[in-house]
Formats: sequence, structure tokens, C-alpha cells
Amino acid sequence: MDENKKNPKDDSDESEVKKDTKSSSPQSFPKIYKVKDPPPSKMFAGLHEHLPAPPSLLLIIGSVRSGKCLHEYSLVETDKGIKYIKNVKIGDMVLSDSGYVEVDKVYKQGKKTCFKIITENNYELVLTDEHKIHTLNGMKPLKECDNEMIITKTGMTKIKSKEYYGEVECYDLSVKNENHRFYSNNISVSNSNLLCNLLCNPAMYKDRFDVVHLISNTLNADPKMKMMKKYFACEDHYEDSMIESIIESQKTLGEEDRLNLAVCLDDILTKDFSKNNYVSFLATRFRHYGINLLAFTTQSFRAVSGLIRNNATNVIICKQQNSKELEKIAEEYGDLFGSPDNFVKLYNIAHKERYSFLHLDLQTNPATAYYQFERVIGRGDEIYE
Repeated sequence: MDENKKNPKDDSDESEVKKDTKSSSPQSFPKIYKVKDPPPSKMFAGLHEHLPAPPSLLLIIGSVRSGKCLHEYSLVETDKGIKYIKNVKIGDMVLSDSGYVEVDKVYKQGKKTCFKIITENNYELVLTDEHKIHTLNGMKPLKECDNEMIITKTGMTKIKSKEYYGEVECYDLSVKNENHRFYSNNISVSNSNLLCNLLCNPAMYKDRFDVVHLISNTLNADPKMKMMKKYFACEDHYEDSMIESIIESQKTLGEEDRLNLAVCLDDILTKDFSKNNYVSFLATRFRHYGINLLAFTTQSFRAVSGLIRNNATNVIICKQQNSKELEKIAEEYGDLFGSPDNFVKLYNIAHKERYSFLHLDLQTNPATAYYQFERVIGRGDEIYE
């Protein structure tokens, strides 16, 4: 770890952990047992060299979902009348092919490259090429729908024309129904996930852990996250007791029998989430309990506690829609790459391609910056592209 990074055990960080009547205090944290770090050659043989090397604390900042978006002035029918998608609120009931369904999340996706389609029954919609449309052959991204029969409110039809529309502000919705579909401009559409890819891709972490614990506020809203329930130990909300239970279970096993775990917290860290929680303190101790991947995804860097930030071994920075968020991130990690300005240059290099990300490996000295997991674009104050 670069010497410029703060010591995770300094007084300023420890002061963030205070006694909470709803959770265990740091003073009552379970006794730490001496355990061996897992032998990488045995458990992680063949792991891609640019992936975070366990044991690691991975922090993913920004939207981990791909660019599935609708133009802000797309029309959505609610039980109270027609609304622009940008005016839809959590709790609204929107029309789908299975009736009115509740909106449980609204995503402001920022400016995206969009296309305008016109169907043979004269419906129009402006959306990204990746947004999924309901076809006779299932949900397919727009870019694969040229010859498909698509489902609309008044029946089946085909796309008559498709043209470039431009860079426009976009939104998406998450709705509470089994297929996650809703109508926009009378066309049936649907609302993936970097975290899913990391855990399910054979080239990444698939089958690398004995147990994967996934705690996600959007578990029942995102179709890919919902699929994860079949394979992983999942919870749809966070409580300190969940982390305590994982640790207590690991303590019952001897050093040689201790399970190799991944613990992933998706969309848990928000501005309303207390920074004085059990999982923040765990960020300093996760290795001792056989947790070889502790991963956090968050839309707000400012919601991440100092304990988590200072103990992160790897950081993935997705496209930021808020310039102030990017400034905060640059302030945090800029000195590791020469200056905040240097950091922003690396960020811009990584985001030349849509839906790409900047990956920081903070375990190397000096710290290393990657374009996704593909190539090195900077090391310390050197920029290679």
C-alpha cells in the first residue's frame, strides 16, 4: 500500500466507530484469531492478473449497471395519469403488460447516446442501444431488435425506422414485478451489473469462493440481482447482525476448515446509512475471518466511511454523473497518481469508451491505474496514454 494512504488504524478513523444501540460496539467485537491468508496458488490459480487479488477490499463507485436508459421525456402511464419518466417517483404505480406495478427505484443516468425508433403501428421511443425491449423471443437490447416482433400496448409490431437522436438526459426505472417490464410510450421495455459479472463470470470470480454472501437493497428489483438468489446467500437489506452471524459461523471452524468467503454489499452505502456500523469496522479485520473478497458498491463516494476508504485495496470508478463526486474522488486518490489533475486525466482515458471504468490497484507501490481489467494506463505519477 502506498505510504501516502492514511493509516486505517489512526485515531481519526477509529473515532468514526461509536457505540450504536442497534449493533455491537467495537469494544465487544469478537476476538480475532490468528489465521493464515489463503494460499493463492490453491484457491485463485489462473485468476486474471489485473483482477483484484484476494484477500481484497473492493470499492465500486458509481452506477454498476450498464447504459440501459430512456430519454427523460419518455412517457410512462401511471394510475394517476401520464408522466414523463423524469417525473416518476418511488411508489408510483406504472402500467406494464401485467397491470400496474410499483416503482421501487428511479435512476437518473445522465447524458447518454440515444436512438429514436418508430414502430409500424406508429409508436415512437428514444432510448439507448442497450435498453431492452420485449420481443416474441424474450427481452432483447434495441441493437438486436431490427427484425424482431416487439410487444406494444396495442399488439405486436416491428421497428419501421431507427435513427441517431443525440446525447440526451436519460432515466430508468426499477419496478416490482417478476419480469421487471413496464410500458414507455406504449412499448414494453425492461430495466446489468458489473458486480454480477465479477461473481458469475468464469474468467473472474465464478466458483472461486466456498460461499458468496450478497446483501443488496435492489435484490428484488434488478432482474440479474434476483437471479443471484439461486446461487448465493442473499439478503435484501442490511443489518449489523448479518455480519455478526457470518463472523460467528467462521469462528466455529478451525483454521484449516475455515470457509473461503466473499461478502458483497450492493447499494447499502447511501447518505442516510450510518457510518458508525459493524461493517465499517469489519473493513479493518475482514482477512482474519476468511473473507477474501469484501466488496461495496455505492452511488455516493461521500457516503463511504473513512474506515472503508482507507482500507480499500482496489477501487473501481464508473462514469460519474456528478462533478462534485468526481472532485471528491480525485481529492482522495489524486496524490497516489501525482496530483488530482493527473487522476482526472486517467479517469478521462478510462472513460473514452461508453460503459467502461477506471480500476485502481492500491496494493502496488506505486499505485496502478487500469483501463477496466485490460491494460495499465498509469502508475504513480506516470501516465502511459
